[in-house]
Amino acid sequence: MYGVAHLWKKHRGARWQNALQAGLRLVAAGLILAAVCVLVKGLEGGWIVWVTALVATGIVMNTRINALIVIAGGALLFVGLHFGGAL
Repeated sequence: MYGVAHLWKKHRGARWQNALQAGLRLVAAGLILAAVCVLVKGLEGGWIVWVTALVATGIVMNTRINALIVIAGGALLFVGLHFGGAL
């Protein structure tokens, strides 16, 4: 890892490095989307889960709010809905 980090820093801004980063960004986004779909389907919460996931995605993408805070807020929402009898 040290060697890769050194090589990465040495060639900062190189054309191949920018192309690799752009490609890996798309791969990472696809893997995250696939993981979210698997988790949401596994929750079996219906439309509430899908709406919560979409709202959380919008908040994380359009604000500077930490994703962990959004996750904690979603968890509190679902605990409240569960004990309130809505789920």
